[in-house]
Amino acid sequence: MKKNIFATLIITLSLFSCATTSQVSTTEPSHEPKIVNEKASEQKSLYKGEGLSIAITSPQIPGENHNVDWLPQFMQDLLSENFVNYSKMEVLDSSNDDLTNAQLVVVGNVQQNTGMYELNFFVHEVVTNEIKASSTGRYAIYEIENGKAINEITGDLLEGLGIELSEQEKLKLSKTNENNEISALSLAKGNTAEKKGNFIEALTYYVKVQGFQKNEAQNTIHKMFAGTADVSSVHNRATYYKEQLAKWNTIQQQYEDYLTDNLIIAVYDFSEVKDTLDLKNNSVVFTISPGVRFFMNREAVVVAQVVRNEWDLVKADPDNKEWTKLVADGKFYKNLMWHTFLTGNCSFFADICDEEGNIIQKDVHSYFSNNTSTGMWFPVQAKNELQSQKKFYEEGKVVYLKTKPISLDDFENTISVTNLRINDPKNYPSAGLYSKATVYSLEEWEARQ
Repeated sequence: MKKNIFATLIITLSLFSCATTSQVSTTEPSHEPKIVNEKASEQKSLYKGEGLSIAITSPQIPGENHNVDWLPQFMQDLLSENFVNYSKMEVLDSSNDDLTNAQLVVVGNVQQNTGMYELNFFVHEVVTNEIKASSTGRYAIYEIENGKAINEITGDLLEGLGIELSEQEKLKLSKTNENNEISALSLAKGNTAEKKGNFIEALTYYVKVQGFQKNEAQNTIHKMFAGTADVSSVHNRATYYKEQLAKWNTIQQQYEDYLTDNLIIAVYDFSEVKDTLDLKNNSVVFTISPGVRFFMNREAVVVAQVVRNEWDLVKADPDNKEWTKLVADGKFYKNLMWHTFLTGNCSFFADICDEEGNIIQKDVHSYFSNNTSTGMWFPVQAKNELQSQKKFYEEGKVVYLKTKPISLDDFENTISVTNLRINDPKNYPSAGLYSKATVYSLEEWEARQ
């Protein structure tokens, strides 16, 4: 049959050519439209589950594992997104466990075993409870976080249901979109932290969300901080005031603790060593540089700005006037540098060792004072301005290390710096609380950029 059609087509074209010899173009006819139509036809012929409805539930994790309590929502969200993208089934919101309108339901469980995670997922027909598709696999935690596990589970379940994928869709599903997966992971972790009342921790995750999920994250942030006033009665209003007052007192303490732990980054580089000999006393003084660079953590600055902005919005609402005046909110408006080092110093201690790692001088100390009169403030960082992390790094303050005299008999050729302590309160028990710093070697820092 195909040969007859082809023959007819040739005859028809031949007749047409004979009849119009003087007008026939010498350009070869293009077959591109035919190829495009074939692809479109192939795509249309793929079965995508039209007319079916499916609910995707959160997988169960036996026992309590607080390290991965964000995982059920994360997996549910990614599975739902994949089923929407790769099928034409109606994907129902199963957050309220209402499965009455679903024909199919996805259930799963996660079990941790010797550092790996066993993931078991099934698609059941709601009426008969018959298993229509399944997927089982063992994955490392990073394979779950980067979306690989969910993509493979999606492929198995869709195949079991007879849902067909084009070659392009198969290729896309075999890869991970790191931005999407990181955003979904951040939303899940943020939601879990928020449910526990860890508002600032939740915020640190929400601000990492990018792409199409960014609007969702911003709305979630606003709802988390804002609250909804119930003014239907004096008792309801009083209850709302007390709840919001307690919440914002908690936020204030979490905010201060977070900045104390995360606002400052310290990067050390002790690659250059210069010596000053004292032959009379048979000793040497070493100057070790560049030293330690102190600068602000951009992520912490972003968190601080969001908290202040949200608090301004809450205070501007007339319904919140009665209780907001009871919050001691001064710390929300202080210059961020106030949070860096409450004693006013960027300080560190270190030990000097010989070639064999033996300490030859303990508690070598170096610091600089955060004092506006001496011009030692971080130039732009002291203004609460949001810069790039690179700009914060470049404008940081570098402090070198200088030893006390060391006997030439205490070492042979080389020394090393060990046991670096940044703003360790143990060294100043009477000086108050030092802000902590996240510490990296120069190589570690550059690898993160």
